[in-house]
Parts: sequence; structure tokens; C-alpha cells
Amino acid sequence: MVDNIFLKPRFVGKRFKNHSLPLEILKDLAVLEELITEVAKREYIKKNPNKSRVPNGFTRDITFKLTGIEEGSAIPAIEIEPAENSLFPVYYPFFEMARESIANGIDAADKNENIIQFLDESVLTYFDRIGRGLKDGEIIEFPTPKRENPSRLTRESRKRLVMASSKIEITDDIIIRGYIPELDQNKMTFEIKTIDNESLQANIPEQHFDTLMEAFNGYKKKTKILLVGVGLFNKKQKMTGIESIGHISILDLLDIPSRLVELKNLKNGWLDGHGKAPGAESLNWLSEFMENSYPEDLTLPYLFPTESGGIRAEWESSEYDQSLDIDLETHQCRWHSLNLLTDSEEDKTFSIDESTDWDWIISNLRNRSGVTTVE
Repeated sequence: MVDNIFLKPRFVGKRFKNHSLPLEILKDLAVLEELITEVAKREYIKKNPNKSRVPNGFTRDITFKLTGIEEGSAIPAIEIEPAENSLFPVYYPFFEMARESIANGIDAADKNENIIQFLDESVLTYFDRIGRGLKDGEIIEFPTPKRENPSRLTRESRKRLVMASSKIEITDDIIIRGYIPELDQNKMTFEIKTIDNESLQANIPEQHFDTLMEAFNGYKKKTKILLVGVGLFNKKQKMTGIESIGHISILDLLDIPSRLVELKNLKNGWLDGHGKAPGAESLNWLSEFMENSYPEDLTLPYLFPTESGGIRAEWESSEYDQSLDIDLETHQCRWHSLNLLTDSEEDKTFSIDESTDWDWIISNLRNRSGVTTVE
């Protein structure tokens, strides 16, 4: 008897709350079907060493279906449906074996143990397309009937799985900020020079030609682009190229993440022999915080390093001169505002981690810039 509900992977993370799945994750589930089928074939050959291939009906008479998203983060219920009067139930145990082998292989990768004892090296290349879109802190859990605890696929364990394969290059989602110093209209290729001075070549997608041309023409004016796509990496995790491009847009000259990447190049003593360089991890934190918390409708600030290793954000207008000094280690910040018409000043100290404090800062910037919230 075949239990139609074959697998219930659980997606854990902020994006998967309210039992919802981003559409991009559906691609992962389609590749998971391919992996399960391929491993099941190998399980059949192991049990039938006199056979060189699986029977014709082994995969022909079945369909994998997504039957619903259950509560508890996001849990897609994946069903196996055999064709009527097919012989598939005879082969079903091999798919169960495949499910266990895959879960065991993922668990071994999560624990940094030997993966090959559970999965052939050749099938590990499927993980180049499974879990690629996972973000830091996100997990796909794979519970199975024989496991006391589900195996956990994370960004780190996914990389271990791919690196254990014979694949020379692996892929991963990328977000690149940079300039376009070269563009060849004849070959339809371009070069992007990243903010941290890496250079990469890629083909020009027809739909992004105009945007790339605008960035190329504005190179001397430091016009920057945001490129979202899939990158190629070697086994040392160094990016070697761009496999595909999903989105390209022109960035504001004051784009915050770009500026913070530039500030990573500072060294101690940058200010006439004085001046502490801000730490790279702290700058990464601030970049992520501002991307997630700074409203798109507000004017972007100018960002400068402070002598103590922090960051100063400055907003200027015809009426106010406003600044925020951020301590990257304690996340404390000092707000200063000068009314240029009345010379009245305002000084406050906050914790940037406190949402009420941050909301106060944003509210003041809105009120003094004339921006109103759209309901």
C-alpha cells in the first residue's frame, strides 16, 4: 500500500511565516523530484546487480504533486500518485530508500561528516539547484519515518554537498553593486567592476540592454548598477563568472550598501595617522539593517567614517542640518539636529536596536523633509 503523502519538507525562516512559500522555492521542489527519482534508480540497481537499468515503468507511471502548504512555518505536502493499474507500488520501496539516503546525506553535510557513504558523488550536483535561494538563518528540514530528528539543509550544508561532488564550479544567488567600464555591442557582452574592485564579464540580456548602456555612458560620473542573478564560484568559493541575470537597475549615487563596501577599504590611521577603521562585519550589519529598515521614500544620507571607527550619516536641507553618529560595536547612536533658520539645536542618544528609537528618527526625517506616509 502506497502512502500518497511522500515527503513534508519544512521551510524555516522569516520568509516562510504564515505558511507561505516564495515562488522561487517551487523550482527547488521540482529539482528535488529529479534527485529523488535518480537516487531511487540507483537503489534499484544496488538491489538488482544483474540489471543494467531500471524497468520502463519505474518512473513512467508516477507523478509528484504539491497538494498543499501546511502550517508550522511552511510545509509543502509532496504526494506521489501512481497511474491507474501501474506496477509502481512494486517499485515504491526504492523511492522510500532514496528518501532516507537523501536525508542521511543532508544530515552528514550538516554535521560535516562523510556524505559519500549515503549518496553517490554524481547525484550531489543536484544540490547546485536545491537550496540555492536560501538566505542566512533559513533552513529546509527533511523529516522521514526512520529519523528521530529531521535533517537540515542550510546555506552551509548545501555548499558542502555540492563541493563533495565532482562539479568544478558551483552556483549561488548573487547581488552585485558596481560600475560598467566596458560594453561591447557587437559581441553583446559587458564588464562589471564591483565596488570592491573585482571585474566580471557577462553576456548582455536583451531586456537589460538600455539599463546597461545608461550605466556604461555614465561610468565617468560613477553611475552604479544593482545586478541580481546567479554567479559561478570555484571550490574555494571565489566568484569566477555570472551564469544568469535576473534583474538590473540603476542605483542612487548615495546608495548605502555601496558606500559601506567602499568604507571597508579603510585602514587604521586613515585620518592623518589617526582614525580607527570600521570593522567589515560591523559594516555588513549596518548595511543589512539600513536595507531592511530605511524607507525608500526618504532622501538618502551622506555617509562618512568617524575617527572612533563608527559611521556618521548626514542629511542636509535648506532648513535643517541633521546627523546621526552610529557606534558600530554598541549600536548606540547620537542624533544631532540644527535648525538653520533659528539656530536651535537638538541632541539625543538612542539605541539603533530599539524599534521605537529608530521610528523616532525616521519620523523626524519625514516631518522635516515633507514626506508623508501613504496609507
